[in-house]
Amino acid sequence: MTPPPRRASAAKEAMTRVAGGRPAADPGSQSADLPPPEPAALPPEPKAPANPGRSKFTLLLSESDAIMWDELAMMLRRETGHRVEKAAFVRALVYLAAEDADLRRQVGEEIARDTTA
Repeated sequence: MTPPPRRASAAKEAMTRVAGGRPAADPGSQSADLPPPEPAALPPEPKAPANPGRSKFTLLLSESDAIMWDELAMMLRRETGHRVEKAAFVRALVYLAAEDADLRRQVGEEIARDTTA
């Protein structure tokens, strides 16, 4: 034997008991006194990269080369009066070597000497 069909009001009462005594909200029964719901917030815009248009590289230096680099950075700091970023230091060397044929020749000689040692 099948149970008799439930009345709509009985189902609503059962849902109210499950919800802890609060009547369930009926989406179609929004009061005219209430303002319309706020639209959902848009997700934040993605952040731009910290250094647009730049590539990241890793340098592998011997301990003595790393010490020499740090000492040179300290000399430049004393001479300029401000901290010298290592990336700025490398960029400056690249720009100077690109513009100065004599410096480029010296760099090439140092590289040749370093690879034959």
